[in-house]
Amino acid sequence: MTLKANNLASTISGIILACGIPNAFAETDVQTIDSEIAVGGDEKRAEDTRRPLTLDEPPKTESEFAVQRGAPASSTPQLQARADGDLVVGDSISKFPTASGVGALAGGDEAIANGAYNTAFGKKSEAVGDGNTAIGYDSKASAGRDSAGSFATAIGARAEAMSDVATAVGASASAIGDRSIAVGASASAHGDNAVAIGAKSSVNVDDGVALGSNARTNVKGSVALGSGSIASTANTVSVGNQSLKRKIVNVADGDLSDSSTEVVTGKQLYATNTTLSNLNAVAVTYDNTDKSALTLGGTSAQSPVRLQNVADGIKDNDAVNLKQLKSAGIIDADDTGQLTSLAVSYDNVQKNTVTLGGVLRAGGPVTLTNVADGKNPSDAVNYGQLNALKGKVTTLEGRVNTIEGNGHGNAGGTDNGGQGNNGTGGTGESSGSWSKSGQSVADALGGGAKLDANNQMTMPSYTVGGERVQGVEQAVSHLDRRIDNVQAQVGSVARQAYAGIAAATALTMVPGVDPGKRVSFGIGMGAFKGHGAIAVGGEARISENLKVRVGMGFASGNNTAGAGAAYQW
Repeated sequence: MTLKANNLASTISGIILACGIPNAFAETDVQTIDSEIAVGGDEKRAEDTRRPLTLDEPPKTESEFAVQRGAPASSTPQLQARADGDLVVGDSISKFPTASGVGALAGGDEAIANGAYNTAFGKKSEAVGDGNTAIGYDSKASAGRDSAGSFATAIGARAEAMSDVATAVGASASAIGDRSIAVGASASAHGDNAVAIGAKSSVNVDDGVALGSNARTNVKGSVALGSGSIASTANTVSVGNQSLKRKIVNVADGDLSDSSTEVVTGKQLYATNTTLSNLNAVAVTYDNTDKSALTLGGTSAQSPVRLQNVADGIKDNDAVNLKQLKSAGIIDADDTGQLTSLAVSYDNVQKNTVTLGGVLRAGGPVTLTNVADGKNPSDAVNYGQLNALKGKVTTLEGRVNTIEGNGHGNAGGTDNGGQGNNGTGGTGESSGSWSKSGQSVADALGGGAKLDANNQMTMPSYTVGGERVQGVEQAVSHLDRRIDNVQAQVGSVARQAYAGIAAATALTMVPGVDPGKRVSFGIGMGAFKGHGAIAVGGEARISENLKVRVGMGFASGNNTAGAGAAYQW
């Protein structure tokens, strides 16, 4: 195709336009019109120096083209310029462009510019509305949805701009939505304010953006950046898809504040992670997810640690501090943290014996002071009660001695009275003396003792050890038995204590489980004050922090048993 437009006169004003099929020329060497326009067929001239071409002139032959400007001319019905300022260029025989509207411009076979100031250039191009532009084969710029669109632009073969202020640039580009933009071959922006830039990029929703070939945005307000990126979540920016991942690099550090919405960089996250790692190094955490154990220093700690600033324990499961242990007398008050040697505790877990001074004490018995008076049968008695009892026994012993002395004197009087009448008389006097002295004896005996008119004495009765006894001899005998029983019980307690100490010693001799082992069983022996014992026991490490021990000692028919558990952290 050869299109040529030459302005041979330097004084000609306006424009020279050449449109049409191959070898069309527009030439002039005279100043005849303001705008020189030439359209021609094969080797034909629509304008030459011999016959100036005037607007609205019909073609001379079928192969010649025509130009029309202004109102329609009856001699050229195929060319349709229907308003002042319209311009149509085309084949007058079979193909005719149409310009309809003030300032409309149509160029190309079957081109249509329908509306004020519309421009359609290209075969089958179409500009419908006001101020629309369609450039390219089969391109369309029109209102589309509301038939009143304006200022749409479509550039490229089969490009479509079908809404107000829509722009489509590229072959088969499609912009359908107010203020939508589609740039690139087969790019599509189908939504208000949608932007698709890149070959085959697509936006199918309002306010979406797709930048890059084959980029797609499917959700309102989202952005797809880069070739093949897909945005499928509202109000997000995607730089890839399920299989394609991209990094965002050269990002400045974001502002770190409680109101910041800026992106942070890898460097900032690294600094945060370093700080967290340092905190984790000194953090106290549970040993497991069920929160059943907590080891200070961590489960791999080799040495115990101190837990400081502990409040006083109040509830049963609260931890207690050293001050509370000192107040209870369990810990020495010298800040060494050692168990006090002054604490009094049961000899075993059965809590059936208590040895003052401890079961292993070898320094002899100890003194228990400030003991209240015993009142119940199982209460301990104090020295004051025993001393009072001793005084009563001493008094009773003196009375018995007096009775025995008086009895011997009467017997002597009777012997003397055995000689003749005088002896009888002596007996009578002796009887009278007995009456007087017998009443004194009865009074001295107490316990309800009395002498009747026949000089018969009612034996006294006493309460000893909670039992009622009759007569002094029975009372003394009962008291003796009680003392003997006390001595026997003391002896039995001593023997049992010695045997218990021996058994306890044997239990302590059973070796425990070694480090790195789980279970151990062993045997031990012990002796104390002539009493021997043997013990068997075992120990098991249940976990890193918990171990238990059980054992039983055998000594002189008296057996001991014990069990314990220790939790360490």
